Amino acid sequence: MYRQYTDATYTSLAPRPAWLGFLGPILRAEVDDVIVVHLKNFATRPYSMHPHGLFYEKHTEGILKETNDTVQGQTKPESVEESVRNDVDQDVFLMFTIVDENLSFYLKDNIQRCSDPDGVDQEDPDFQESNLMHAGMQAFYEVKSCGSEGSPTVAGGVVRNYYLAAEKVLWSYAPSGKDLINNVNLTEADSASEVFFGRDGERIGGRYQKVIYKEYTDNTFTTVKPPESQHLGLLGPVLRAEEGDALSVTFMNKADRNYSIQPHGLHYDKRFQGSSYVDGEEADSCTP
Repeated sequence: MYRQYTDATYTSLAPRPAWLGFLGPILRAEVDDVIVVHLKNFATRPYSMHPHGLFYEKHTEGILKETNDTVQGQTKPESVEESVRNDVDQDVFLMFTIVDENLSFYLKDNIQRCSDPDGVDQEDPDFQESNLMHAGMQAFYEVKSCGSEGSPTVAGGVVRNYYLAAEKVLWSYAPSGKDLINNVNLTEADSASEVFFGRDGERIGGRYQKVIYKEYTDNTFTTVKPPESQHLGLLGPVLRAEEGDALSVTFMNKADRNYSIQPHGLHYDKRFQGSSYVDGEEADSCTP
């Protein structure tokens, strides 16, 4: 597990909320800040970290290269300074996943903690199933108004209108029908791709009914707006905004079951959460 210390002496652990579980510490920064991380490996095998979402150079990628490049080490002790947002009362970070302990480096060590370690069959399906640990957290968070009259939204922004629809389509995972790297047909006998794209032997092949999100030019939902790039595939459209802007999304469900959207990373009221509730309270409906 990753733990945060107060300084480069690595003698005092920094405080952490218990709900983080086995998640590592929260690294906070603002635009144009520089994050300096000193990593000390107390474990028994190589470990590192990778700075997702940041600008970094090759020597700070956190992986070993088969080149003559060396990884830059720490240069000076740095104290840990806590950064706190003034527009948020409390942050909660959740991870929903199934941890496969069968793949752990420490599986053999964990087996030794069993009541009968010699009787453990690592290939036994029941044993493997017992090691699939559901690490997600489930809870209700009741969020109430702080009574503040101030708004966290920066003044001077614009309203950005988006018109999204959920639509059922027959989606092809490989519309070209070819392995474009090796220039062979995806259904070529004995190829690695044939098991996924062949249609004999009660297999579906590479085309599936799916629901995707499309963007339209206006609230008539008659003209589909071309995607910014073909690489998006079945991902929905990219919604862009700047600090202080307001996003106004008009959503139409053209599919055959309930679908919605949830605005991650934005300030919004309960009626815009895009979800149904089991707490007995009805969410307000949104009129396009």
